Amino acid sequence: MNPTGYDTELYTLGRGILYLAAWSGSTPPDLADYEDVGNAPDVSLEPTEEILDHFTSRTGKKTKDKQVTLLSGATFLFTIDSISVPNFKLFLSGTLHSSGHKIHINMATAAEYGFRFISDNAEGQNYRLELWKTKVRAAGAYGFISDDFGALSYTAEVLSDIANHTTSYFGDLTFVTTTTTTTTTSP
Repeated sequence: MNPTGYDTELYTLGRGILYLAAWSGSTPPDLADYEDVGNAPDVSLEPTEEILDHFTSRTGKKTKDKQVTLLSGATFLFTIDSISVPNFKLFLSGTLHSSGHKIHINMATAAEYGFRFISDNAEGQNYRLELWKTKVRAAGAYGFISDDFGALSYTAEVLSDIANHTTSYFGDLTFVTTTTTTTTTSP
């Protein structure tokens, strides 16, 4: 049974593992393509929508009488503090040189990615967040000199994937009844 309303079982301390997979042209990634990005201390999703308001002019005072949604989507924000070559490549929208030790900056600006986040909450119900298709870019600067641990911040616009997901264009949030663990969680 899922708790509803006021229930202390609904309080959540979020934790989990973030997985990423690249699209290959117009082909979405398979489940086996998803890879753990490392430690992601900040993962959030913000639904977005653009509304057109209509106002009636039938009385002396203009009043709003209708709203129509013109645009809907979501923005996925995340930070990774595992400073690896693949994570820097994503941050720099880059391609990897054949040596594996050099990233060509801004050479993969058209790349698209799928995400899976598997929660392992310290408290609260667990879930799986799946975003079918996103366009990722850096969300700020990376400090090469710092008195704190380095971190790469990203923003990803969630794109519609109606071609492959006809009932849920952007992604799914699935609540799971079993507890995951960091040693058994898989994408």
